[in-house]
Amino acid sequence: MTLLEIMPNRAADLLSLLETITIIPDGSDIEALIESSGESKQARVLSFVNQHAFNLAWTDKAFSEELRRADYLLRDGVGLEILLSLIGIQPGKNCNGTDIIPHLLEQRKGKSIALFGTREPWTSAAAAKIEEMGLKVCATLNGFEEEQRYIDLAKDAKPDIILLAMGMPRQEQLAGRLRESLECGLIINGGAILDFLAERFPRAPRWVQSSRLEWLFRLALEPRRLARRYLSGGAVFAFRGLLVKQHALTRQTQ
Repeated sequence: MTLLEIMPNRAADLLSLLETITIIPDGSDIEALIESSGESKQARVLSFVNQHAFNLAWTDKAFSEELRRADYLLRDGVGLEILLSLIGIQPGKNCNGTDIIPHLLEQRKGKSIALFGTREPWTSAAAAKIEEMGLKVCATLNGFEEEQRYIDLAKDAKPDIILLAMGMPRQEQLAGRLRESLECGLIINGGAILDFLAERFPRAPRWVQSSRLEWLFRLALEPRRLARRYLSGGAVFAFRGLLVKQHALTRQTQ
């Protein structure tokens, strides 16, 4: 029995998910992709898929579907770059949310934004940083409340942008519900972005980032939380990636 015969359905589903990734060509600006988002009559969702998201999507079909439903699903990390190349998809530009999201916000000066995530004092510290960028923070709430509280607050505040920073898969699930409840706006799934903006966690030095070793820097800062995700998770990702590659090759020969 081949590896593909063990879990064919998940390999097929994850291949389908990878094929929905919005590829940003190298040298292109993501802003050109979503410049009209604020003018849409329907809320749009911007999500990121990295090694951790891939592993979660393998075991959580509901999460996989939320990623697939995103209006913009961006590739984050070298693991996905390698996997996309193996299945014949040009990986394009690496879209690290920690870098991409501040850039997107800086292009939206004067817009209103709601921040849902992390906890105090970091939520307020991130709000102050975002207001320095020229946006208007119209609502904030920590990341540990019932979903309906965020929906009700968003309906009242009517922000142009909602930035979710609750971690996967909770933020993606909430983004789906918010999109169904709101008529317009851009919803961004930002992971730990509010913690970074609040300087709760430092960024790796530039040379570490350019060497694609920021994951190792973060692991050193938070070994208890990230060891499983980066170390054993990496081995699991490689195994599952091989299943997806084998499925892609099998599909090509049919």
